Amino acid sequence: MVAHCFESDPRELLALVHDRHPVWTRLELAKGAQGNFRMLRDPPGTPMGDAEGSVRNYFNQKAFRDNFRMTDHSPGTSYLRSQALSTRRVGPISRTLHAAHTYTREEGNLRLGQSCWKTSPLRVTPWAGLLQVGRVLMNVKGLGSFFLAVPLGFLFPFFSYGQGPNFHLPDDDWKISTPEAQGVDSRKLLAMFQGIKAKGGSDLHSILIVRNGYLITESYLAPYHKETLHNVKSASKSILSALVGIALREKYVSSLDQKVSEFYPEYVDDPRKREITLRHLLTMTAGLAWSYDRETASPVSPNNLEAWSVVPMRDPPGEKFEYNTMLAHMMSAILTKASGRSTKEFADSFLFKPLGISGVQWIKDNKGIYLGGSELFLRPRDMAKFGLLYLNKGVWNGQQVVPREWVEESTSPKVSIGPDLNYPMAIKYGYWWWIPAQGYQARGYNGQYIIVRPDLKMVVAVTSENQGAIFEYLDSYVFQAASSKGPLPSNPEGSRALSRLLNELERPLAQPVGPMPGIAAKVAGKKYALEPNKLGMQSFVLSFEDARECIMKVAIGKQILDFPVGLDGNFRIVNAGISLDSNSEPSRLASKGSWANDKTFVVRSHILGDVVTQTFSMQFTGDDVSLDFGSTTPYIRIMGKMEK
Repeated sequence: MVAHCFESDPRELLALVHDRHPVWTRLELAKGAQGNFRMLRDPPGTPMGDAEGSVRNYFNQKAFRDNFRMTDHSPGTSYLRSQALSTRRVGPISRTLHAAHTYTREEGNLRLGQSCWKTSPLRVTPWAGLLQVGRVLMNVKGLGSFFLAVPLGFLFPFFSYGQGPNFHLPDDDWKISTPEAQGVDSRKLLAMFQGIKAKGGSDLHSILIVRNGYLITESYLAPYHKETLHNVKSASKSILSALVGIALREKYVSSLDQKVSEFYPEYVDDPRKREITLRHLLTMTAGLAWSYDRETASPVSPNNLEAWSVVPMRDPPGEKFEYNTMLAHMMSAILTKASGRSTKEFADSFLFKPLGISGVQWIKDNKGIYLGGSELFLRPRDMAKFGLLYLNKGVWNGQQVVPREWVEESTSPKVSIGPDLNYPMAIKYGYWWWIPAQGYQARGYNGQYIIVRPDLKMVVAVTSENQGAIFEYLDSYVFQAASSKGPLPSNPEGSRALSRLLNELERPLAQPVGPMPGIAAKVAGKKYALEPNKLGMQSFVLSFEDARECIMKVAIGKQILDFPVGLDGNFRIVNAGISLDSNSEPSRLASKGSWANDKTFVVRSHILGDVVTQTFSMQFTGDDVSLDFGSTTPYIRIMGKMEK
C-alpha cells in the first residue's frame, strides 16, 4: 500500500504527464486496497521506445539493490529476478522530502500492458530523499521482447513537494530543477519576466536558463513553443567552429594553417588571397574588402563561392578583423570537400546525433553547399544543449563529442575588436565565438544567442527579433540571480508564481475586442488592387465576419496567401502552404491585428522561426488605400484602390 502524502490531487500530475509525454498515454492511480499504480497503453501494445529513451536519460545510473519479479498473466510463464536496478536521488528535492514524510511501499504493483512488475517490501528513508527507480530491460522467455520498468510510485511525491503543478518531466535528456535548488533566486527571474511582460514581450521569442546542467527556466513567448525551429542566423558560425575542431580530430583537415587555395584554387586567383588560411577564416581576418553597410554593401551574396572571385583584398591576411559571412561559407565548402559528405551530414553524424538533436533544417546555396554562416534552424533546447556541451568542455553523456583542446582554444581570445563605430564596446573574438569580459557567446542577427558563463556554470539560450533586448536583463537579473554556488532555501511560492507567469507569456488570455470603426464594414470583403511594386503584391482583401478574427487574402504573383488575423491580442497561426523565407519548408504564419484609429488597420505577421515581424499598415481614405509594409522603418509604401 502506498502511504498517502500528496499535497495536491495526483490527477494534476496525470494531466501534466499526459500533456508532456504523449507516449505515456494515460496514467492512473488505481483505487483499492493494494494502492497499485498502473500505466495503461492506448492503443494496447504501443512501442515503448520513446518512453524508454526519456526514462533512461532522466535517471542517474547508481546501483540500488532490490528484488523485482516479473510475470506475464498467461499460464506457465516463468518468473525472472533482477538484482541491479538504476535509481536516482534528486539532490535538492530529496531535502524537501526529508522534512515531509518517510515513504513506504509494500508489495506495490506497476502494471504495464500485459506484464506486471512486483516489488518486495521497499522503504525510502528521509536521509535517502527521493529514490527514482530507472530502466530495467529484461529478455522475457516466451515474449521475445524487452520491457521497461518504471516504478511510478516514487514519481508522485517528487511532483507533490516543492515543484508546483507546472513542473514537467524531462523529455530530451534534460534534468529539470527549481532555480533555488541550483543557487538561483527565482524572485529575480520573476521580476525580469514581469518587466518583459510589461514591455509586450520586448520582441523576445524564447529564453532558456541552464545552471549546473539543470534547466531551471524555460520561457517561450507567444506564438512560440519549445518545438518551434528557429533560425539562429550567425550563431551557426559557432556550431561550424565545433565541426572544424571535429574535422581536425578526424584528420579530414590536417592543420588550421592549410590554405583555402589547397581546396578551392579556382576561387583564389589573387596572389594575396592564396595566403588566406583556415585560421584566417575562423578569426575573420582574411583581409577581404567586405562591407555590410547599406551605402557600401558588397554587391554579391556572402553565401556564394563566386563571391571569392569578385570581392577584392583590402588588408594582408591576419592583420585586421572584418566580419564576413563568406568566410564561414567557404569553410562549409571545405568541410564538404575534405570529408566527402555535406556539412549537415557531417554535423548530424559527429555533433547533432550524439547530443540527441534531430529535425534540424539548414539551407543550401545554388551549388548544394550548406550555408556555413547562417540559416540553420534549431530548437531553443538544441541551442542550450550546444552551450552546455561547451560548458562541459565538449563532453556529452560521457562522450568527448568536441575535443576538449578545441573547446578551450576556440573560446580563447584571438582578436581584439573596438571600440569603434561598428563595435562601441570593446570585445574579443575567438574561432567564431564572441568573447566579452566574462564567458563567451554565439551571436546571431537580431538577437539569437548562446551565452556560456563558466564562472557561473550557466548557459543562456535566447531567440528574438531584437539584437539588444536580452542585454537589458542579463546582468541585472539573470546573472545577479545566480547568487550562490550552493542551493538556496526553497521558495515554492516563488517557483509557482514564476511558472504561472511563464505560462501566461506562452499562452496569453484573449483580450476584449472593442467596437470596430464604421469604415470596417465598408472595406470588408472588398478587393484593393495595388500599384506595381518590387514585392510583387498585387491585391488584398479583408474580411471581418468574426468579431475576434479577421481573414486577410494577399495576392503575391500567382500565389494567394490566405491567413487569419487575431483581433483579441493573440496570434492566429496557419500553415501558409508556401515558403515565405529562406527555409524551403512551407512557412507557418502567425498574425494579429487591430484598428490603430478609425481609418488605419494594422496587421503584424510573423513567420515562425524568422527573426523579424512584417507589418501591414493600411490607411483607408474613400476608395483609396495607402499600404505601408516592412519589418523596419521606413516601410515600403504602396498605393492602391478599391475595385468596383
